[in-house]
Amino acid sequence: NFETIVAAVEEGRLIFSNIKKVVGYVLSNSFAEIILIFGAMLLNFPPPLTVVQILWIHLICDGPPDILLSFEPKEKSLMREKPKALRREEILSGPMRFLIATISTVTGFLSLIFFWYFQSVTGDLNLARTVAFATIASVSLIYIFAFKNFKKPIIRTENFFQNRYLFWGVAYGFLLLFGAIYIPGLNKILKTTPLNLYQWLLVFCVGLITICCVEAVKLLEYFKRRE
Repeated sequence: NFETIVAAVEEGRLIFSNIKKVVGYVLSNSFAEIILIFGAMLLNFPPPLTVVQILWIHLICDGPPDILLSFEPKEKSLMREKPKALRREEILSGPMRFLIATISTVTGFLSLIFFWYFQSVTGDLNLARTVAFATIASVSLIYIFAFKNFKKPIIRTENFFQNRYLFWGVAYGFLLLFGAIYIPGLNKILKTTPLNLYQWLLVFCVGLITICCVEAVKLLEYFKRRE
């Protein structure tokens, strides 16, 4: 039955497309954390994250959000793409590798700057760590929506709200983040301190910057396809 063949090809393309999204997303999260910690070591700063904070970040970033991203629905243009030779097709294309490097560097570098600034100005190591912790943990929950579709800008993403489980996964991540910062019992375990509005604005600005990075790469790829 040729309809079955078409359906199988469509499903295979969807799976491969979502694998690319998840791998790119997970690597962006991981390398940002590495840049923050390694940068602090090179500059002889105190550790910007405690061991418990790192484990908590992994509950947020490496938990439901990246798993649920793999359930993104198919795009309308999926079956209009040219056939791919899977043995030569790269999961991490050149633009994706550039995007991973950009997001990781921006997030890790800005987190390090925040850590240095608040440590220098306030002398409160726990506050500085909390800002870095909040930045690393929340940024990936923000730019994940730009990863839903690499062919269209975020405002034109098809079926944006269809994968409702992804929104639940992001809500779960923010719930863990706010709990780690504002619940007194977890404060003692994670050595965090409540943040004010100004500090949260800095954190969310980093998230917006990373979304702009993803959208810029999409735009460059769009112009390349038109050449």
